[in-house]
Amino acid sequence: MLFTDESSYEVRGVDKHKRLWRAKGERFLTEYLAPSFKSGRETVMVLGGFCAAGRTKLVWVKGQITGASYAEMLVDVVYSKITVIFGDTESCVLQEDFAPPHTATVCRAIRKELGYCLLPWVPQSPDLNPIENAWDYLEWAMRAMNPQPKTKEDLFQALSDARDIIPQSYFVSSGGHCASTHGKSVPRDSQGAWLLPSSVGPAVS
Repeated sequence: MLFTDESSYEVRGVDKHKRLWRAKGERFLTEYLAPSFKSGRETVMVLGGFCAAGRTKLVWVKGQITGASYAEMLVDVVYSKITVIFGDTESCVLQEDFAPPHTATVCRAIRKELGYCLLPWVPQSPDLNPIENAWDYLEWAMRAMNPQPKTKEDLFQALSDARDIIPQSYFVSSGGHCASTHGKSVPRDSQGAWLLPSSVGPAVS
């Protein structure tokens, strides 16, 4: 199974994982406040995917993601990785959410043409996707770098470097092994989605 998703990161963003102890009356002291940027905010959106056997390259999604641009990534990024790891799309289950670009007509056509096997997914359920843990890992690793990225180009390079050092065992423990068919044929509906038993559902570890 290959889990995919997009995530956005902010240049000079605040480390949301920092915790501190404050005594009574210290709440608004300058040293305990994190800066925020109300204007000139710069972000980098990336797309990636992982499974127990490997991961895709990290792609910088420049501009607004559309059905057309996502369809290109389905071919250039996702399909190329699936064929390398699994041999063909028939041997892999693809997970993606219901973001509008993912459900565009052009993307449906590409998935059908390439024979993608889709995992049934629940709308409005981002926390079910174990790739969220990988995005969080990237955030931790990137914020630990010194110096911090100061441009979008530096930020993307930092994210790519952080992605490269994540051990593969992390992806395996994060759910990359789930819903394995072990080479067996699983029936699909007319849209190419797996017809999994109701007791299984979109399980994650």
